[in-house]
Amino acid sequence: MLSPEPTWYSAANRILETLYYLSGIALAVLAAFGLRQIRITSEQLRLTREIAESSKRREAVKLAAVQCTFFADTVLPRLEALDAQCDASRITCFDSPRQEPHITLTVPKLELPPRTFDLKTLEPIWEQIGGVAANCLNSFESFAMPFAAGVADDAVGFQEASALFCDSIRRFLPLIWHIRSTQDARYPSALALYCNWENRRRAEKVAPILKDMQALTDSVDKNKIEPI
Repeated sequence: MLSPEPTWYSAANRILETLYYLSGIALAVLAAFGLRQIRITSEQLRLTREIAESSKRREAVKLAAVQCTFFADTVLPRLEALDAQCDASRITCFDSPRQEPHITLTVPKLELPPRTFDLKTLEPIWEQIGGVAANCLNSFESFAMPFAAGVADDAVGFQEASALFCDSIRRFLPLIWHIRSTQDARYPSALALYCNWENRRRAEKVAPILKDMQALTDSVDKNKIEPI
């Protein structure tokens, strides 16, 4: 015959069962609190990223505005000085429009002149306008640096300065070839920004033509006469 369980044993067992039940509730409460904290932390991180991106955007726009002011106050006067020096020296080789091939422009494609271009023809020209030309091209490089590095807002710069910047770099690209072949200056930012903006300008020019061609193609397919 089994002896009855002591009273203290039954009481201890009930206490342990109660504690086990309460621990489950406590764990559920802690889990819910933890999930809430995770959601709060995730939302805080999202807001922090949005604030950081917004701040980064504002700073990029500010820097682009500063660069556009530099373009107007420094680059343009130096470009006008170079034009005046060319006129005074009766240098007209940069006046003829020089078009790049209808290909996507890249820096490696522009770093060296075409085989048909003789760099020696620039030597006497450089003796007459070298100082003014270097100042002008250096200012173009200074203007281009933040945009090429991605720290100045590209949309603002493109809207305000792309036309004159690209036309000027294309016009005086032979001088960049001459400097690259005779000195340490490379003008990487100016060339990179020129490729970027000029490709975009070309794309904007052909976009309406491509749209019209697509519309023409669609109309031909739609109005095709089917055989009886």
